[in-house]
Amino acid sequence: MTDPESLTSIVNERRRNVDVQTTNFSVRELVRMVAEGELNVSPEYQRLFRWDVQSESRLIESLMLGLPVPSIFVATNDDFTLEVVDGLQRLSTLVHFVSPSPERLTALSKDGPLVLDELETIPQLNGKSFRDLPKELQLHFSRTTLQVTALTDKSDYDVRFELFDRLNAGSLRLTNQEVRNAVYRGPFVAFLHDMAKLPEFKSLIQIDEARLRDGTLEETVLKFFAYRHARSDYRGPIKPFLNACMSRWRTDFPEQKFREEFESAVRLLQNVLSGSAYLRVGYHATPMVPFEAALLASARVNDDGVEAAPKDGWKEDSRLRAVSGGGHNTPGKLDERVELSYGLLRGDDPVRDQ
Repeated sequence: MTDPESLTSIVNERRRNVDVQTTNFSVRELVRMVAEGELNVSPEYQRLFRWDVQSESRLIESLMLGLPVPSIFVATNDDFTLEVVDGLQRLSTLVHFVSPSPERLTALSKDGPLVLDELETIPQLNGKSFRDLPKELQLHFSRTTLQVTALTDKSDYDVRFELFDRLNAGSLRLTNQEVRNAVYRGPFVAFLHDMAKLPEFKSLIQIDEARLRDGTLEETVLKFFAYRHARSDYRGPIKPFLNACMSRWRTDFPEQKFREEFESAVRLLQNVLSGSAYLRVGYHATPMVPFEAALLASARVNDDGVEAAPKDGWKEDSRLRAVSGGGHNTPGKLDERVELSYGLLRGDDPVRDQ
C-alpha cells in the first residue's frame, strides 16, 4: 500500500507535467483562427461533427442570451498552432453560422449557411441566418467571448493523450489509435497512414467497413514496429506501451528501414496466403491477434533468410488458438504466438484439436 507522503509526491509529480492557460476569445477571432489554420481540427475528429440544426441553433441562441457555454479545450502544437481537443461541435457551429464559405461548407458536409430553427426562447430568430440579423446583433454576436483552455507546449504528450481520451466521449467515441493519430501528429503518423493504405497489406485483412476506418489498420502497423523494436519495454498494459512508441518515433524514426521491413513481411505473408486474406476455416473476419503474430513471424523469416513453407491447416493450430484468445494480450503470450507462427511458417506440423 502506498503511504500518504509517497502518494502526495506521485500526484505532485504528475501535476508538474500539466501546464494550461485559459483565455477568452471572441466569436469573430475563433472563426478567423479556424479559417487561417491557426486552430486545427484533426482529421480523426472531423467525423464527430454530427450536430443537427436544432442543436446548432440552441448554441447560437445561448450565446446571444449570454448563457454559460462549456470551455473549448485545445493543445498547443510544436508550431504554436492550436489543436482542438474538445469543442468541435461548438467551433463548427460558429463557422457554419458566421462564415459559411463554400470551402467551409464542404469541410462541414453542409449544403448551405446555418438558418436558425426550432428555437423557443427567442422564436423570432427562427428562419434567420447570420446575414439576416440586424447589424448591431451581428456585432454583438461576433464580440461574444468563449473560454478556451489550452495545454501549452510545456505539457508532455502523455498528458495530451489523457486529455483527448478523457474528453472523447459519446456514441461516436474515437478508438485509441484515432486519439493517437490526433495527439502525436507528425511524420510517423503520416508513415503509419501510408503503410496502412498499401493494397498488399489491406488484401491480407478482411474486417467490416467501420473497422477499416477507425484506426485498426494503423494500430496493426504500429504494433508491428513496436513489438519488433521496443519489445523489451512491453510489460503491459498495451495502451501506454503503444503511446510511448508513438511519442518516441513521432518526428524521428528510420523510415526507409521500417518501410523495407514492413513491405517485405507483407509480401512474404501475401505469397504464403496466395493473395488471400488471413482467415480461419468457417470465419469471415481476420482474427487480428494471430494475424499480428504471423506478420511478425514473416519479418523474422526474412531476417533469417529461410524459406516459408507452411503446411495445410497452419492457421488452425490449436496451440496458436490457445494463446490468441481474450485475455492473452500479454508479453509472454505474444512471444508464444510469434514463436509458434514462426515455426508454422517454416513448416512445423500444425496441432489439431482432438
